[in-house]
Amino acid sequence: MKAYQNYLVESLGIGCLKPRGWLARELKLQMEGITGELDENWGSINRFSDWLGGTNIGWERPPYWLDGLVPLAWLLGDEKRIEKARSWMEWTLNSQRENGDFGPHYWTQEFDETLFWPKFVMLKALVSYYEAENNPKVLEFMSRYYRFCDTLLDTYHMSGWDEARAGDFAWSVCWLYEKTHEEFLTGLLDKINSQSLNWTECLENCPFTHPTAYYYNWKELTDKSSRSGWYTIMKYHATHIVNVTMGLKQPVMAYKAGGEKKYLDALYAGMKSYMKYHGQVTGVYSGDEHLSGPNPTQGTELCSVVEFLFSLNAIFQQTGDARFMDLLERIAYNALPGTITEDFTGHQYDQQANQVKVSMEPRNWYNNGDRANLFGFEPNFGCCLANMHQGWPKLIRNAFFMNGQEELVFGAYMPVSALWQREDGDIRITEETEYPFRDTVTIAFEMDEPREFTCRIRIPGWCSSARIEYNGEVIGSEAEDGYVSLHRVFENGSRIVLHFPMEITLKTGWYHNGMSVERGPLVYALNIKERWEKLGQGHPKFPDCEIYPESRWNYALDTSVPMEAVLSECLSEQPFSKENPPVRILAAGRPVESWQMENNSAGDLPESPVALDAASETVELVPYACTKLRISLFPWL
Repeated sequence: MKAYQNYLVESLGIGCLKPRGWLARELKLQMEGITGELDENWGSINRFSDWLGGTNIGWERPPYWLDGLVPLAWLLGDEKRIEKARSWMEWTLNSQRENGDFGPHYWTQEFDETLFWPKFVMLKALVSYYEAENNPKVLEFMSRYYRFCDTLLDTYHMSGWDEARAGDFAWSVCWLYEKTHEEFLTGLLDKINSQSLNWTECLENCPFTHPTAYYYNWKELTDKSSRSGWYTIMKYHATHIVNVTMGLKQPVMAYKAGGEKKYLDALYAGMKSYMKYHGQVTGVYSGDEHLSGPNPTQGTELCSVVEFLFSLNAIFQQTGDARFMDLLERIAYNALPGTITEDFTGHQYDQQANQVKVSMEPRNWYNNGDRANLFGFEPNFGCCLANMHQGWPKLIRNAFFMNGQEELVFGAYMPVSALWQREDGDIRITEETEYPFRDTVTIAFEMDEPREFTCRIRIPGWCSSARIEYNGEVIGSEAEDGYVSLHRVFENGSRIVLHFPMEITLKTGWYHNGMSVERGPLVYALNIKERWEKLGQGHPKFPDCEIYPESRWNYALDTSVPMEAVLSECLSEQPFSKENPPVRILAAGRPVESWQMENNSAGDLPESPVALDAASETVELVPYACTKLRISLFPWL
């Protein structure tokens, strides 16, 4: 008999967490940038929205925005935005019909299939709303809706976006089951998993070992068929990059339904294959709408970045594998801020690991448009403008995890305070750190009386010489499966200090044997001088921008010369700053005159090692996310 598998570890909820230090500043910048006033500046999300009972059809966009706004508002304690978010969420709760369905209702039919997928997103936002408010009405609402779906899926079969993104639907069902233990939910989970696109097979067999263009000519396809034809002629949904990163969690949902190890085996194998065939130095997969191979000038869509982070949270909760937190940090501290402006008023649809010009011109995208790598309000499509908001605020759910009352698991490191709610009394946890820019993390505990438990301290995979101190005493730091276990009777004022020395690491084996430069979880990129030009298009308050290089970018790294890391005296208000980067790496580079711009991007990366006669020059590298023009995958000699 199949047995439901609870999460191995569980995230602390949004209501138990508060950002501190640089992370709090980042979230405030986000709120004061676009997120807090998006509904006042964008027609897709405004007071006439169908998700407020109006006639403006927003489809997935209002739920996407709320999936970020809700946790952001409560994390910051921003009463104005809390009231704004609450008005949307309460409309949703009050929209539930007699049959259990909810949301906008346009037509006379009982069930509107066009709105099925957007409800998966709204259910995610409701989870954050419950974590923030602890309102039992949310649980009752979700239970009624899932009973409706349990009956619906006996006759309706998911397809298209519903089928491709069913893992997100299953995720919220599992969340409710682990709260209420209503037995019908496990049956619903089986139905959802059986109707989902078979991501387990995709991951296990990895049928796309080349860019999507190798299999399907997009121009020929669109010239000869209608939109509905795309879905049948090509594996549209299985190659769509956002579907891929969402789909990573689906085998976990299948595993939860019965504990069959084959699902997790497929996940591990597939993630390794996707990185091999489509991986970028920041840990993401390329996808300028569809999987596009390992070339560092292919694009990666912003939606796929935030969805990758969300999937990794679910994967880690089920596996407890520390390597997934390593990957999460790599993506969150490089790819996420690297594609958003420092003041959070603009973003790119597609970022490039090697990005030497940002302009409204054709590139070697699979099927994205000429505006896809502009920085602006709504470049290319509006989905990223709606969906980008969940990235930073939901990252905080990865700071600490609990395994019942016995273990506190340290996940991704960031400045945060947390409340661990236990049966024998709450414990307050404060994490002070400037990680990932600095190497020290201090964790302090507050409690009314001593408590015995275990801290499972994650040692980042890149760190070879960690040092751990407990109340001033150095303890053993040899990791097993990525963790050091510290079992103690903790008292009020107990402190754990972690030191993770950050050495400069050079990694090869990427596309054309290119080299990445890394220090801790940060990837470093050439600090190219940038010239920004506003275009006469886009939103009046948030115009589209192009960026042109004002310095040489075509260098190969000379590995015969040691590199030197130079740390700033303090972090700036925005640590991912072009003008005030937290760390600079001085390296030797040699010009590669044959490596020039092609099709408005850096030309094909020269195969390394390269042979060059040019003299070495000192070049400066800074964290990837401090740059908007960059080379982060280098030829070398």
